Amino acid sequence: MKRSSDDGMSPQSDAIIPYRSPSSYWEHRVHSVYIVNPLYVSPNSFLLRAISDHCLLNVLAFLDGQSLNAVSEVCRALHDLANDDNLWLHLCRVEWNVSPEQLAQKVSGRDLYRFAQHQMERVMQDIREAHLVQTWHLPTHTLNSLTRSLFS
Repeated sequence: MKRSSDDGMSPQSDAIIPYRSPSSYWEHRVHSVYIVNPLYVSPNSFLLRAISDHCLLNVLAFLDGQSLNAVSEVCRALHDLANDDNLWLHLCRVEWNVSPEQLAQKVSGRDLYRFAQHQMERVMQDIREAHLVQTWHLPTHTLNSLTRSLFS
């Protein structure tokens, strides 16, 4: 709702409340300070409902597995979207170069992702244990990229 300001010249939103005060006791200039109305700061619970599921799935497709798991714990709507099987299968193809067609039995995308992640962690552990020389230590990011190249 719009209302007129004190001078009657410009309309103003109720979201911002003007507060006019002199900048100091001795100055006669008046500075306007705008304060946000607390009623407009509260979170909008209908925000996710305004965006289509297709658009949200396209955004979620940019996340990695760990982030997608975290998003699924935010709210029920995001939990349902984050459990989309095609989204997890896309992650399996992108991160691990694994697809369900390579398996003997049918597996959900999320289970396939967890299996591939577990296998990568096992390979990383084997590489760490294979280091007999203590002076040669690979950084974690190098070890991750080496392990991922094994899956490619």
